[in-house]
Order: sequence, then structure tokens, then C-alpha cells
Amino acid sequence: MNVPSIRRANIALLCIGLGLVLSVMLSQCVAQLNRKSAKSNVSRRVRFTKAECVGAPYKLSHLNYCNMVQFPNGTIGLNVSVHIPIVLNYFEINAKVFYKYSTYRPFMIDWSIEMCQAIRVGKFNPATAFVMKVAEKSVPEYYHPCPHGNRTYKTFWIIEPSYIPDTLPSGDYRVDIFFRDATFSKLLSVQVYCAIRKQGLIAQLSRNVRKANISHTLRITKMQCIGTPYKHTYLHYCQMEQFENGTVGANISIHAPQVINYGEISAKLFYKYTTYRPFMIDWSMEYCQAYRVGKFNPSTALVMTIIKESLPAIYYPCPHGNRTYNIFWMLEPKFIPRALPSGDYRLDVYIRDSTNTNMFALQVFGVVRKQGLLSLPSGSQTNTMQRCDILQVFVSVLLARTVAQLNWISTNSDLSHTLRITKMQCIGVPYKQTILRHCKMQQFQNGSAGLHISADVPMVLNYIEISVKLNYKYTAYRPFMIDYSMEYCQAERTKMFNPSTALMMKVIEESLPDLYYPCPHGNRTYTVFWLFTPKFIPQTTPSGDYRLDIFYRDQSGTSLFALQMFGAFVKDSENGTASHALRITKMQCIGAPYKHTTLNLCKMEQFPNGDVALNISMDIPQVLNYIEISVQVFYKYTTYRPFMVNWNMEYCHTARFGKLNPNAVIMMKVIEATIPDLNYPCPHGNRSYNVCWLYERKFLLPSLPSGDYRMDIYLRDSSKANIIAFQLYGAMQCVDLPYKRTVLNHC
Repeated sequence: MNVPSIRRANIALLCIGLGLVLSVMLSQCVAQLNRKSAKSNVSRRVRFTKAECVGAPYKLSHLNYCNMVQFPNGTIGLNVSVHIPIVLNYFEINAKVFYKYSTYRPFMIDWSIEMCQAIRVGKFNPATAFVMKVAEKSVPEYYHPCPHGNRTYKTFWIIEPSYIPDTLPSGDYRVDIFFRDATFSKLLSVQVYCAIRKQGLIAQLSRNVRKANISHTLRITKMQCIGTPYKHTYLHYCQMEQFENGTVGANISIHAPQVINYGEISAKLFYKYTTYRPFMIDWSMEYCQAYRVGKFNPSTALVMTIIKESLPAIYYPCPHGNRTYNIFWMLEPKFIPRALPSGDYRLDVYIRDSTNTNMFALQVFGVVRKQGLLSLPSGSQTNTMQRCDILQVFVSVLLARTVAQLNWISTNSDLSHTLRITKMQCIGVPYKQTILRHCKMQQFQNGSAGLHISADVPMVLNYIEISVKLNYKYTAYRPFMIDYSMEYCQAERTKMFNPSTALMMKVIEESLPDLYYPCPHGNRTYTVFWLFTPKFIPQTTPSGDYRLDIFYRDQSGTSLFALQMFGAFVKDSENGTASHALRITKMQCIGAPYKHTTLNLCKMEQFPNGDVALNISMDIPQVLNYIEISVQVFYKYTTYRPFMVNWNMEYCHTARFGKLNPNAVIMMKVIEATIPDLNYPCPHGNRSYNVCWLYERKFLLPSLPSGDYRMDIYLRDSSKANIIAFQLYGAMQCVDLPYKRTVLNHC
């Protein structure tokens, strides 16, 4: 071996050794940080003691058996069999929690949801979301849309402690769960008894090591005093203070001239859906009596703990008042339950006297967001973290160079494939149950091919079998690899897919999004343009000629529609792939003047990097609670003809309920990303709108064929009169990758 090769080998060994040393040092630094960030307080342990069915026999159902089963590790479950002979399209689930003082009394949670509507609408408030999550995880086989009933339900329900919030105080609890029909008759009733006890430090640390779940962070965005001036007190100042580390507090000075022997503290929590609505917490307590008696229910205990730890200077028995209070109040995140869902919250705090008059009122706005396992340190950990950051940089550079070399090797040693569609046709016509209006293949300049289809389906379909079969050409076409069959209605209803069904549903969702919705189908005319994208073809497929047969059948096995697609899969000898670029050529407002609006300005703006925007100013004097948005795309053959996209949605209804079909999802996403200041629920109007609309390329389908396009967009009111209408002209062209561009972030 020559000297240069020995030197290179020594250098390589030195780099490997250095990487190992730095990795060990990095792991030690992370371990030190983890030890420093470990909490020393105690946690709680949940122990289920009893589970039983109550209230039997039931009027509309028959309970076959209900037995509690306990396992050696302490886990318990409920083995239940119940027969429900009636069909259920209304299914109410009610959950109520009781805390044991001398007897069991209601505590915090009293939730009721109608399961059929919740699954059908798909938009859950946080309480419903929690109940639905428990149902989905613990009894997934019964988590499907209504109708329910008309069968025997047999299940073994394991009660997991993970559903219990960590912030619950120690004590004995009872959970009552009721299942009722539309007449409010009980179908099944379950009671679960459990005990929550404090857990020592060693047990807590071992539990924290086992748990690697995602936590939440609270960020206070606003604190303000409300309802001023007050009748019996005088507020000198109330200012929110924010510090460099993100801590937020309220600096308050208030004079209370009278003596206070009664002080009611009320705390109410709101969650933001489209507006703020009450959520979970609505607590009220009389401070003077609570402090004097010293016996607290759990909610009072939590409020008193917050006062004691965050305002120790005023934590003393009554009488209060007859003085000026100068305080700085900081709400610490440790008092926030970890089980709170992500979202925007508002906390209203009121302090009232015996006449129910406000002495002080405060609003706190905050955001709860999910946080990853690795979080940034604070305080004394900063220097240690900086030292670890230096080591991380060295390890990251070594790792990045290794990955880059591996990527270069794999990129330059592989051959990719190209799919070329040669023929697409409908077969087996005429069909017995449906009428095929037209079926025509369209080929474009870049080689993409699609199928224009229009078919009448007069009957209602609650069963659609889709069969996909692939054939490979030897001397003749013979079956090859793929022979999939699925029942679409059931798959969409249960959302439980095996791998082949998952792939077929993904193809439908991405290539025919306007038809991707639950059954019933039919009783309409389907007009679609289906463009098959090669990304669904496995890269390991061998070269050759293929035929794909697709059949849609009803419950009797009769063909509703059948399609054949012929193609050739060819290996590429080069890695030079081509992408597409959109060049906007013209943007203009059309149909002006409008009946109910005044268009002040509509001007196309072009930027040096090629981006184009439409600058619009218009007055809408009337209030709008109905806005229909229509989007239609045209492709230029010899003239412009409709192509693929013909979408309609009513914006106000969509923004209010949030139940979106795939088309509406894309349209709402475009509105949110391009004109975010107008993306809010109705009412709209009664104002002037000044916007600069930049259509971003990221919303274009990568599989669009080359050519000239026109997009017509109409906004109409409830009388179908145009609010505004505009046209966008553009050309899709092939470009070679990689290419350099700049992006206009906003206009």
C-alpha cells in the first residue's frame, strides 16, 4: 500500500473517532440538561377499583352480560354484550364525573354529545373531540357513522389511565356514562370507580422516562382590565408587561376604600371556535368563607393555590379592603391542565362584593400549542446549551457530508422510469344501469393524457365496488401483480383501509377530488376529466407494455362503468427531469359595472422576477351573508374549452361550519394563503376592499399539461348578481430542473 492511501485511511479513521467522541460528549450534555430540567414535585397515580353496568334491564335493549375483568398488572376492563334490535340514527353519549367528599358530588365534567351528528359533521368542539378520541382508540370497531343498532354489540373495553388529566386532585372519583336514543331512553349505562393518589418522586421519574409524549406550551398574548370604571373601587393603572424570556404579567394598582368581608371570585374559560365560547371551567367561590373554613372542594382548592403562590402578599383572611393594592400578577403555565387541546383561549376573572357589583375584572388571552420532546433551555442552562450547540455543529457537519455523499451515490447510480400513456378508452358499452354520454381521450403536447367522461347515473348508489386489474404484455396481455377490489362506500364510511384500499382511495382523492365523498352517490350526471399521474406507479415496475382494467359495479355485480388504459413503462438513461412553470400573461376584471358594488381600481401589476398580481379596490355598501365563489378553468385547443376544474362553494356557510369537500379545501387554502386579511367568517361587505392578489405557483397541480389556460373567477351574492368577476390568462411550459427563482412573499 502506498503512502498517500495510508494517509487517507488514517485521516478517515481520525474523522470517525472524532465523530464518536463528539457524539458521546453531546449525549452527556443532553443528559445533563435533562437532569437539570427534571421536576421535583410529586405526580399522581390512577387506580381503577370498580366498573359495572347499572340500571338494567333497559327498555329498548337487552344486556346479555357485563363483567369486570382485572389483570395481574392492575389493568381492568369491562366485558360487555348488549343487543340493540332497533336502528339508531340518533345516539347520545353523556359522561359525568363525581368527586367523593362525604358522598359523591358532581365535579367539573358534565359532557353530552350526539355521536351520529358529530361523526357526520366532523367538526368537534374540544369536549366532543376528547370523547370521540376515547371512542376511536378504545372501541375502534364501533367508531363509524350512523345508522347503528339492529345488531348485538360485543366488546371488551379497557379503561386506560392516559385519558385522565394529570392535574386532577387526589381523591375518589366516579364516572357515569349513559348511552341514549332519540326518546332519551337508556340503551346502556356504565359506572367506573377510581382513586387518584399522590405518587413519590422515584416513581414519578421512572414514569417520566417511560412517557415520551408531546406536551403543550402556553403563550399569553394579551392581558387587560375590563368593565372600568368600577362602582366601589378606583383603578389607578392596569398594564401588561412582557419580558425578554417571554414571561407576561399584569401590573395593577387599585384602591378599595371600603372594608370587604365578602369577596366572590369567578373564573370562566372560553375556547375560540369562530368566536369565543364557554369551555370546561366555570368556577365561582366566596374567598372569605373559603379561607375561614379551610375546607375546599377541588375547584376552590385550585383557585386558592393560585392565589397563594402568585399573590402571597394578599393571601390572608378577611377583612380586606380599606387600602390600595399594588400587585404584579403572573399566570404561571404550571396551573394550566396538560390535557387542554391546542387552540386559542380567553380567561375571564371577576371579583365581586356582596351586592354582586364588580370590584375588579380581568381578561387573559392565551394560545396553547403542542411542543416537541426537545425544548429550549432557560436561565442557567444557556451556557451549557451553547457549549452543546458547538459540538452539535461539528457532528451535524460530519453527518451532513456523509448523507450528501450517499445521496450523490444513489442519485447517480439509479435509472428512473417514464410512463407513456398510449390509449385510454371506455369498454363494455352500453351499460345496463347507466348512460355514457361521451368518453374521449385527450393528449397534450408534453405527453400527458387524460380521459373526458360524462355519464348519467339515475339511481342512488350505496354500494360501489371498484375493481382494478393490471396486465403485462408477454406475447399477449396476462395478469401481473395487481388485482385489487374494494367496496368504496364501506371504505369511505369506516376509514379503515388495508394497503391496497389505501392506495386506491389516495388515487381517487388526488385525481378525482370532487367525487371523493361518502355515499350515497348517483342520481346525477358525472362530468369529469381524469388525468392519471405517474407518481402512483411503483419505481420497481419493470419496463414493458401494460394494460390497466378498471370496473365500477353495483351490488348486483352489474357494470356501471368500465375503463381500459394502455401504457408503456420505459427506463430513462438520464436523470434530467422536467418540471412546469406558469407564466401569467394577463389579469383583468370583467363584467363591470356591477349592480351592487363599485369598482374603483382593477390593474395588473408585473414584478421584475416575473410574478404578476391584480391590484383591486372596490366598495361594497351592503352587508353580505351569502357569497358564492365560482372557479372555472379553460384549456386552449383552437378555442378555450372547459378543462377539469369547475368548482362552486358558498363561502359564508363554509367558513362558519368548516365542513369542507376537497374542492372547498383547496379554495379556502388559496384564500387563506393569498388574501389572509379577508379570510374571516361572514358578515362581509359594508366597507371598501383594497387588495393586491398574487396567485402563487404552489397551488398549481404538477401534472397539468403544457398549453394555454384561462381561469374565470366569479363572486356572487344571494341574488346571483356579480360582486366582482375577473379572468386570469396563463401558459404552462416545461422547464429543466434545477432552476433559480425569487419569490414575492407578499404584495
